[in-house]
Amino acid sequence: KIVVMVKNVVVLGGGGREHAIVCALRKSSQVGVIYVLPGNGGTALMDQVENILQVSPTDGAHVAKFALEKEAALVVIGPEAPLVAGVSDAVRAVGIPVFGPSKEAAEIEASKAWSKKFMQRHGLRTAHFEVFSRNEISEAKAWITHFKKDVVIKASGLAAGKGVLVPPCGDFEAACAAVDELAGQPDEASDEIVIEERLCGPEMSLLAWCDGEFAVCMPPAQDHKRALFGDRGKNTGGMGAYAPSCAATPAQLNEARRMMQTAVSALKEEGRPFIGCLYGGFMLDPQLGVSLLEFNARFGDPEAQVILPLLESDCFDAMLACAIGNLGQGCSIKFRNASAATVVLASKGYPGSYAKGKLISGLAQALSVPGASIFHAGTNLKQNKELITSGGRVVACTAVAAELKGALRAAYAAATCINFDGVFYRGDVGRTVLDAKLKVGVLGSTRGTSLQPILDAAAQPDCFFEIVSVLSNKKDALILEKGRNARVPDVGFISCLTAQNKKMSRAEYEEIISERLENARVECVLLVGWMRILTSTFVKRWQGRCLNVHPSLLPDYAGGMDLEVHAAVLKDGQRESGCTVHFVTDQVDGGEIVAQRICPVLSSYTKPEQLKATVQALEGPCLLDALRRFAQGDAGTRFFPRKAYLSSTTQPKDIQNNEIITYRAAGVDIDAGNTLVELIKPLAAATRIPGVIDTLGGFGAVFDLSAAGFGAASTPSEDQVLLVSGTDGVGTKLKLAAEARLVTGFSYDQNLGVDLVAMCANDVATTGAQPLFFLDYYATGKLDPSRCADVVAGVALGCKESGCALVGGETAEMPGVYKGDDYDIAGFCVGALRRKQLLPKKMNPGDVLIGIPSSGIHANGFSLVRKLIDTRLSEKQNALSKPASSFFQVQAKQNENKSLADILLAPTKLYAAPIAVLSSSSDSLLAAAHITGGGLLENLPRVLPDNLNAHIHKPTILPFPPLFQWLQSLAGELPDKDMLRTFNCGIGLVLVVAAAHADTALIKLKQYQPKRIGILATSSSSSSSEERVHILDDVTFQ
Repeated sequence: KIVVMVKNVVVLGGGGREHAIVCALRKSSQVGVIYVLPGNGGTALMDQVENILQVSPTDGAHVAKFALEKEAALVVIGPEAPLVAGVSDAVRAVGIPVFGPSKEAAEIEASKAWSKKFMQRHGLRTAHFEVFSRNEISEAKAWITHFKKDVVIKASGLAAGKGVLVPPCGDFEAACAAVDELAGQPDEASDEIVIEERLCGPEMSLLAWCDGEFAVCMPPAQDHKRALFGDRGKNTGGMGAYAPSCAATPAQLNEARRMMQTAVSALKEEGRPFIGCLYGGFMLDPQLGVSLLEFNARFGDPEAQVILPLLESDCFDAMLACAIGNLGQGCSIKFRNASAATVVLASKGYPGSYAKGKLISGLAQALSVPGASIFHAGTNLKQNKELITSGGRVVACTAVAAELKGALRAAYAAATCINFDGVFYRGDVGRTVLDAKLKVGVLGSTRGTSLQPILDAAAQPDCFFEIVSVLSNKKDALILEKGRNARVPDVGFISCLTAQNKKMSRAEYEEIISERLENARVECVLLVGWMRILTSTFVKRWQGRCLNVHPSLLPDYAGGMDLEVHAAVLKDGQRESGCTVHFVTDQVDGGEIVAQRICPVLSSYTKPEQLKATVQALEGPCLLDALRRFAQGDAGTRFFPRKAYLSSTTQPKDIQNNEIITYRAAGVDIDAGNTLVELIKPLAAATRIPGVIDTLGGFGAVFDLSAAGFGAASTPSEDQVLLVSGTDGVGTKLKLAAEARLVTGFSYDQNLGVDLVAMCANDVATTGAQPLFFLDYYATGKLDPSRCADVVAGVALGCKESGCALVGGETAEMPGVYKGDDYDIAGFCVGALRRKQLLPKKMNPGDVLIGIPSSGIHANGFSLVRKLIDTRLSEKQNALSKPASSFFQVQAKQNENKSLADILLAPTKLYAAPIAVLSSSSDSLLAAAHITGGGLLENLPRVLPDNLNAHIHKPTILPFPPLFQWLQSLAGELPDKDMLRTFNCGIGLVLVVAAAHADTALIKLKQYQPKRIGILATSSSSSSSEERVHILDDVTFQ
């Protein structure tokens, strides 16, 4: 028996968006009671849902108190007003997770002026704009007149989606009047006015689940803002929508997704981490490209009413993952491969004034339409259970179907059932997509004779389709000439050879073809003499959208080719033959038949070529028949989503309902974990130092500071004991190590263990602290005890050299999150010091910079290293196993016979010891900088006071060591400055030493190969970090 602990949820808001959120949450088996503040007539009719009218959704203190009383596991904030009022902050303050951003993060919607400047600060493409206060009306009008381009006028503050005025093109008087109109409104929304250049092109709404760090985008949607048919009338909150939108090409959609992630990262960087749903409104401008119009800090309305019905994953899980910052921990959010459309029914007069209290009828009949749902917005439930209108937008009729046309048909069928006095709705939701010409792509390997009738038809002005792409795998195929003569926009030969003249795999080749077709916005693919067998991957990608013409009346003679089919027809004495257009599936010639054309087999036909000529003449008209049925929605899935937006991992085998499911069956092997503990116990024991209490395997590691020499302070001001912590990982060096392991047969796992300690303990040591103890975290899809033990062996080596103890760690086996035995690691180090030893100390001009060499790349910059190897080295796999000396001069004799992989994956040097050598001398060591990500130019300034810069003697760092020269060359002669901001370039640690002690310090550090690389000099002004490190041809050492 499985017991599921149900969790109560509080949802703030009372519109259609909130009704959609409640419906999505209610599907979760984890959710108990949903309290809606205040809710509407629709939520009032739902089981498991309670409307709460006594608590204002904008009163943070009362909402928090209510959520505590109801033991809510999650609070979801729907509309913008509670967000701007800081309700999420109040609820988080009492310890309840909230799906909704903080007041500071919500400013991205609350102030369009702030939002536009935010976009500008972080390089997010947007229209040119200016901001004016209510008191700067004359300046605003003068700017419009001077700008001489079409503009859009926006109230900066919240205006319920109605604070945007779009003057007619070229009418600057109307634009100035729009400024007067907004400035004349009494509410605070118009205290500031944003005037921006009017962009052109299709719009797209892209929403993302956000946890403060990651943005996981949902299917793109298209809403309809204007009140009336044909995009006329005033702007509204939204009169209809559909999803997924097919307005963007895959490249444009990827660009928009990148911009969403950039925004979330930038908000975190500015100290405003965004948690909840971030809404990006995009314009696909032909000149500017993908451009941001606006951000909203919550689900769109009515976008939520088409996106959430497509959600296949558990909505509660998704929202909670955002609220607790867990999106990056393998949370998988999946949407259905389907389309959704919604039509909003509004009150007469909306978006202006309108009457309320009108009786609503026909809801039950609307709900009987297959696939339809009704989301209430402006409705109230009377005591007699009758529903009446209470808002401008009353209900939204949503439907889900396999393709957009079916969804729109069902949504409108439901809308026609509902009635109330003054009801109106737009009759053209999605119409621009349905009325658009069908975009056809062609794949062919031969003459393309059957294509000519298609090209001739497409040339007619009233044709319902257009040919946008003709591609071939044969360079001299005559079908390409036909495409060029017809002025098809995208005509080309796709070679099956790589840039290195190597033959591609079928999957690689078809990926190029699919991307080419998708970027041409192809909706339907015709195979016309395509002489290649398609993979199941391609077939699935173009499921219901790829048609093939076969020279027989299928299913007869399926699998036959060209003349052999006609010869078989004649041999069998058939009286009729013809051609068939069918959908392409994994079964050769076995897909659904869309169209057939029949011809008689004349007695005079004695050769197959005669029958072929007759049948071939039918293929063009038959393809036209098929395209017509496809475009009308009577065949295939014209508006089927291009791809699943995020797929969750499935188990490798089905488990029967009556089968006992063990932890091992779920992919977690406890015995393997126990084996690992026994393997690493002696490794940890070897690192034991005074102060370690207990042994490996307990719930927590205990450390006695007194036993380690850090007893009670005699003089609190100087001898007070301070603790220092550091944490890090090894980044994408893991990926290269895994690839090298497959190629060379050697394991680099131990090196990565050393890297892990170095990245943490080195940072701790730069504060002057002695690293005391270390813990590791190892996460994998399937635990391989011996491989994990190799990593821990490296950790133990690193700990021993750094003088700290390995006191414990965590091994997490997470099938489905990581693939196979792939793994990731993280480390945590704690050190201690007396306050008087704390670095950095006071520094002066003339103090000396001493560089300690690195052992190679260390663990930073590997994303670039991997990119260079992937793109600039032919036969990448062989390259990793070749001697490094075949690529660059190997300096150390012991490295002469090492492979390129050995050199690239050399472990990070440990620097606790050289720092300790100097930190024991009073006033000798003033600061220490670990040169990691960001290189010398970014890391050295981290330890310098504002009044000092670093002057580096150029001959001490340039030319770079041969390894780094080789990388620089691979990158296309990357400038020295970029190298110094990416890699350590041979210097892994910089010590700042008092000028008077420099010579002594060099002697003490002799075994670590130190060298004087520069001095400190007075800074003339505040500068960026990289400007504070000056690489000079000549530096005078005192």
